[in-house]
Amino acid sequence: MDDAIVVVENIVRHWRMPDNRGRPPFEVAIEAVDEVGNPTILATLAVGGGDSADGVRRRTDGTVYASHPIGATAAMLFSLIVAFVVTPWAAVRILKPGGHDEAQREDFFTRAYRASWAASCTGRPALELRPAAL
Repeated sequence: MDDAIVVVENIVRHWRMPDNRGRPPFEVAIEAVDEVGNPTILATLAVGGGDSADGVRRRTDGTVYASHPIGATAAMLFSLIVAFVVTPWAAVRILKPGGHDEAQREDFFTRAYRASWAASCTGRPALELRPAAL
């Protein structure tokens, strides 16, 4: 269900590329969606296929999982449609394309959150909380 997140992250990444500055935001968004389109479709089909396989599996009491495979697969397909249709439109309308201005810099709490996760993943404390270059 994270299809829209993948699409938004790639749109923002493309907007921040120096080669795309000055280009129409919608054009850049379309290229960004096209770049992640096939892997997103394949991931959705893989998860949907795994969920739909539950439809033939029986519980220990003999009943069949009837509603889960249909609902989960439909939700995955709906998520994919929203990611490819609504998300690029909303990103162009809501997000600000472009570089790194002062409004896009991380605040102290976001830097602290990232530092704590870096420390937990690497095992070394992250002592530096100054603004990172975006």
